Amino acid sequence: MPVITTVTPDAVIGIKQDFKKFPTDYIKLVIKQASARAIGDGLNAPYGVDDADIIQTVFDSSVLNYARHLLMIDIFAEYNGVTNATTMNNSQTITDKTKTDPYLAEYNRILNLYGTSMQEKGTVTFYAD
Repeated sequence: MPVITTVTPDAVIGIKQDFKKFPTDYIKLVIKQASARAIGDGLNAPYGVDDADIIQTVFDSSVLNYARHLLMIDIFAEYNGVTNATTMNNSQTITDKTKTDPYLAEYNRILNLYGTSMQEKGTVTFYAD
């Protein structure tokens, strides 16, 4: 039976004020993109998990974290990747969340624990001539 995410736009926004600026339709699109990523990484069928509730939790957690990661990228892109600016003795530093994104770190942690995409791909052996 296929796993479908239960993650909603409100769940993605959570307590993150910056995410409230995105339209609901856009957040739904981001959830679809995150679902596709999680399915591609095999998180809809987590390695070593048989319990349906835990499968749903792993999948939803991965979708939620990857969706939030994608929104963090969008927020960073608003500034065209600028992390430091100075104008007339006024300087501002913007943290580059693309390098220290806690949502991506959590997604990768879940992927390392439960991802099956690598187990299903197989291997290729090259032989010398």
